[in-house]
Amino acid sequence: MKTTKSIGKLAISTTLALALWNLGIAITRAQKGSDSIFLLDATCVNAGPGRWRYNVKNISVGRAVYKSYWYMSPGSDYSTITCRIRPKNPDEKDYNFQTLFLEFGMRDNDVGSPGVTVTVYLDGKRGPSKSVLPGQKESIEVNITNVSNISVETECNDKERYCDRVYFWQASLQPASSSPNSDTNPDTSQPIPPSPIEDNTDRLPTLPPPPPSNSPNQSF
Repeated sequence: MKTTKSIGKLAISTTLALALWNLGIAITRAQKGSDSIFLLDATCVNAGPGRWRYNVKNISVGRAVYKSYWYMSPGSDYSTITCRIRPKNPDEKDYNFQTLFLEFGMRDNDVGSPGVTVTVYLDGKRGPSKSVLPGQKESIEVNITNVSNISVETECNDKERYCDRVYFWQASLQPASSSPNSDTNPDTSQPIPPSPIEDNTDRLPTLPPPPPSNSPNQSF
């Protein structure tokens, strides 16, 4: 009897927790702007001798704290990430983004590192670029209407020395209805919907289903 009651209480608690969890996600997305997409939710690959990595970390840039979600490490050369944001043969149901917005910088405690130049390529064509030094932050905003592939490259400005990492705390793909400076990160953005070519899944964790509730004919 005690066991049955405990299972019933657990089922109610789990169901309530699941409901509150989903409600919290809905509220957060409504506040942050759920129409923006995190760049790394697309199909992304490494395309350079350096490396990039998804890594959530609080860092100090310009004596201010930022929550970085990924970094790129050019070393003494360069690093590149290339992402396909649209299928090869898109139809009307596929996303057509209007703006790419990046915000990035180098840590205060990387003093002594050479500067790094961040460049965006759209379908293989060179786009805007910005250079940063340790303790500095920059941003890039570029129109990506009808663009299928985006590359972000970080290049060390002194090939005779080693350059430290560039950290990114904003990397959003925004439809026409979005604000260019909306706060987009993996915790608040929606994934790119599945297409006939690729099937990306949401980053949100999947909770286990609640245990079965008591049968109405269960006797105590």
